[in-house]
Amino acid sequence: MNRVRIRMFRQGLGDCFLLTFETGHAPRHVLIDCGVLKGTPDSTARMLGVAEGIRDATDGHVDVLVATHEHWDHLSGFLQARPVFDTLTFGNVWLAWTEDPADDVAGELRTHRRRAVKAVEAATRSLAAAGGDVAARADRLAALLGFEVGLGAAGGATTAAALDWVAAHRPDATPFLRPGDELPALQYSLQLATRF
Repeated sequence: MNRVRIRMFRQGLGDCFLLTFETGHAPRHVLIDCGVLKGTPDSTARMLGVAEGIRDATDGHVDVLVATHEHWDHLSGFLQARPVFDTLTFGNVWLAWTEDPADDVAGELRTHRRRAVKAVEAATRSLAAAGGDVAARADRLAALLGFEVGLGAAGGATTAAALDWVAAHRPDATPFLRPGDELPALQYSLQLATRF
């Protein structure tokens, strides 16, 4: 019987889904994101446990790794549990077109984002230096930066570094995905899994 098993890891607030398509042949595994909200107690230990669970469930091979977007609660595990993730192999790594270094529009978006982040960082420093009630606003801005871009995460890790780790495991031939794109590897798995 063909079926799909969906496992949502309980590491705290964050996303990490492992889909296993069982078709009567070798199972195929799709990992969608792997992260936990910044500030979660024992987050590194939690993410190491998640990574070990993924490794054990997949026998160390993930057919498709999907990184949906650059937020810490979606990507942090690739850095927090890097010793485990470094032992896995990946058949495909899917990233959005916005991560394509050859796409001019994506490059403009990244440049605009970097400038905006620097402006908010500068505003945060200015507010913090003002002291008093105004400094509380700096704390709120710093929390927003931590969520959006992972600045100041443990060990100097950033969300960009986590995304870089994912991108480094992307086979050269894998296209960057645009809205509406369909890829044969997942289509085939889904077709087999839904034939009852």
